[in-house]
Amino acid sequence: MKKETIILTILLIISVIYAIYTYWPYLPKFKSQKAAAPAAQVVAAAPAGAGSAEAAGKAKAIKPAEIKLVDPFSRRMAVHSKTEQAAAAAAVAAQPSQPESKPVIPKLEGIWVDDAGRRIAFISGQSATVGAQVLGWRVTSILRDRVVIRKGSEYEILKMEGKL
Repeated sequence: MKKETIILTILLIISVIYAIYTYWPYLPKFKSQKAAAPAAQVVAAAPAGAGSAEAAGKAKAIKPAEIKLVDPFSRRMAVHSKTEQAAAAAAVAAQPSQPESKPVIPKLEGIWVDDAGRRIAFISGQSATVGAQVLGWRVTSILRDRVVIRKGSEYEILKMEGKL
């Protein structure tokens, strides 16, 4: 029992020494006098093409009181309950409808064609094959450099930009 106690005591002492050695630069400095206010930080941002002497003259001093720290563990997005979401949806539905405008036309971002003949179009952040719907438009055909889409009786041809 005595041998185990000695080993545990040695391990504890080694752990404390290691912790002090590792975190010594971060420990607060204790002074008998009141700590002086920290100096303001100077931030200089030189615009492109401006001389260094000109940028140094336009440096802005930032006082520590002006710096707002943010909790890194705080939630960055709003969280709503189902009742709040339902109330928001009802408020949107209660608003008078706006007059019909020209429908949004999807943007062609890319086309992929493989050796087996499979064709996939990348339209407005979605991948689509022939017959798929994107933003209410149905993909009717996918060619090497363009995609034909249809909504009701209206047709649009989305072409790839640049050389192929």
